[in-house]
Amino acid sequence: MGYEFLGWFTAKEQGDKLTEYSQVDKNRTYFAHWKKLKEYLVTFDANGGEGGWSNWMYIGYPITAPEVTFDGYTFGGWLPNVDEVVPDHNVTYVAQWDSNVYRVTFMANGGTVSTRAKLVEHNAEIGGLPTPERTGYESLGWWTDAEGGTQISSSTKITSKVKLFSIITRFIHANSSGIDSSSLYKGITTEMFINIYLY
Repeated sequence: MGYEFLGWFTAKEQGDKLTEYSQVDKNRTYFAHWKKLKEYLVTFDANGGEGGWSNWMYIGYPITAPEVTFDGYTFGGWLPNVDEVVPDHNVTYVAQWDSNVYRVTFMANGGTVSTRAKLVEHNAEIGGLPTPERTGYESLGWWTDAEGGTQISSSTKITSKVKLFSIITRFIHANSSGIDSSSLYKGITTEMFINIYLY
C-alpha cells in the first residue's frame, strides 16, 4: 500500500525492464521497482451533521463517501461531487442539507379557524397563529393537548409535525360568590381565568 508497481527490472536500481518481448537465455534474477505514491488530505465535512471524517489518502485510491446524518434535515449530496479516486490535490467535500418541513395542524375545538394548517421548517419559529372563533366562547390560545399540555406562542420552535388545540371557555359571569366554576372548560382551572373579561 502506498506504492505503485513499475515492473520487473534486471537490477535493483535502473536496469532494463522485463517485457513480453524480453529474451531470457540463462538463470536470472529480476527486481521489482516501486514508486511511492503521493498522499493528499481528503475531508468529508458533515456541515453540522455527524459522520464526517478527514484522512490522508494515496493518489489514485478509490474514495467511498461516508454516511452522514443531521437531525431534522435530509441529506442533499456532496459539494463538489465526490471523485471516484483521490485526485492530485487536497480536497474537501461538504455535505448539503435540506431542512425538513413539518405540518402544523390547528384544531379549533368546536369552533372555526381561518388557517387549518401551515408548513414550518425544522427548528424555525411557528410565527403567526390564527384566532379561533366560536360564538359565546373565549379562546385561551393554542396548546399541545386538547386539555392543556404546553401553550404555544408565535416564537415556539417546531421540530416535528404537530397538532395544536384551541382551548376555549364560555363567557362567564362574576357574582357575589365569585366565578361560576360550572362554566369552566374541562381540564382548565379557575386560576387560568384571571385575565378573562367578565360581564
